[in-house]
Amino acid sequence: MTGRTAPASTAVAVDLYWLPLGAGASVVRWNGRVYERCSAALARRRPLELYHSALIVTTPAERYVIELAPVADGDGAARGVVSGGPVGLAGLGRFRPFRYELRCWPHGKLPDAEHAVASPQRLTEEPLLVRALLEQLNRVPTATWGRDEHRAGEMWNSNSVISWLLTSAGVPLPSLPPRGRAPGWDAGVTVARSRGGGATMTTTEPAGGRRPRAERFLLWLEVLLAIGALGGAVGLVTGGVDLGPATASLPFGSVVFAGLALGVVNCLLPVVVALAALRRAPWAVWGHYLVGAALVGWIVVQVAVLGWPPHWLQITYFLYGLVILGLATRLPLPAPGEERVTVP
Repeated sequence: MTGRTAPASTAVAVDLYWLPLGAGASVVRWNGRVYERCSAALARRRPLELYHSALIVTTPAERYVIELAPVADGDGAARGVVSGGPVGLAGLGRFRPFRYELRCWPHGKLPDAEHAVASPQRLTEEPLLVRALLEQLNRVPTATWGRDEHRAGEMWNSNSVISWLLTSAGVPLPSLPPRGRAPGWDAGVTVARSRGGGATMTTTEPAGGRRPRAERFLLWLEVLLAIGALGGAVGLVTGGVDLGPATASLPFGSVVFAGLALGVVNCLLPVVVALAALRRAPWAVWGHYLVGAALVGWIVVQVAVLGWPPHWLQITYFLYGLVILGLATRLPLPAPGEERVTVP
């Protein structure tokens, strides 16, 4: 990425600002640091400073602030809202706290601009490129924030939108501040280049038919869960597993009932979901959530019935369920509907 410090104001220009993640919001900054430390540990590298990007576009007629931000209120027109999308899960997008908005705000204010690092960077003063960037605003993919629905290799977020806009319009890309990182930036570049910079990528199939790593892990976890649950169910039904005094606490005081329930919840369900995933059934993504939630719920009920403290196996399977839920969040959900207005 290349860029230069912005010179004096001109009639036509695109300037990029790098804003430290969480500037002015201690909770966001703390969460960002935790996220980056975990990411750095997994990648076996040193933690870096995280940045959020925004643009200020100047034309002879207007000055626009272009940024992705949480929905503030219902008056999006006052902030030049162009489009919006869900945060975290597509289904949550119906609730305002779980939606983001893409702003092209005439005479707008860039929050925390005073905290910007190595900014502004003047990316272009070419009128055709500036116009092309503004025209691309109506084509920005409104993917789910925090998910990788385009199979680009990292989550979609505010940086993805900015990099998608710049790449799609042919505007030179900026340089990052020293020891800085912009999560999601490469996703926007990848999606823009994969479609020539103009169209929204809606496919949910990975390139070349290869499944995402998270889905492959999920399939293995569900198969292993089913095998373990099958063994436990058979042991309970046949009497091979003796729960001793705890049997009296079981529903109907029956180990056979407990064994059948175990087989249905933690063996049959994972098998059905895994088979659906192998057949690429659209509902399989929700099935993975159900498997994880069912396992977590099973352990909670089990501890409530059999008593505290939990056995180490119960703790292990509780964490097992959380891992399944966590991996499920890495899979794309059905593409959400898009809300758009025309940019002047």
